[in-house]
Amino acid sequence: MIILRSILLLATVACLGFLGYTLATVGAPAPVLDELQRLIGSPWVQVLLASYYLGVLCCVAAIVVIERRPAVMVPWLVAGLLVTYPALVFWLLLRGLPEMGERSSRRLRTLG
Repeated sequence: MIILRSILLLATVACLGFLGYTLATVGAPAPVLDELQRLIGSPWVQVLLASYYLGVLCCVAAIVVIERRPAVMVPWLVAGLLVTYPALVFWLLLRGLPEMGERSSRRLRTLG
């Protein structure tokens, strides 16, 4: 759980840093910020964002559990947090589903 909280904190700091850099270099047009405030105030947008980021965190948790080597885990985590679902689905197809299938078949062999 502490790993997931650390990842969430790191992602939040990175997003805030990117937002601060963008506002400092481009400037903040008032109509864009007004529209953004209106959108974020909508309950549907809040639910959509919460659902999206909870899904990303669940996929990141699966990567943390399945990948044992930090040299493999860290690039997948960074890609998952930056690119989100396209990178996470790619990992799931390459590593996640085969590993999960192998683990479940090992459990079934030990039971029967």
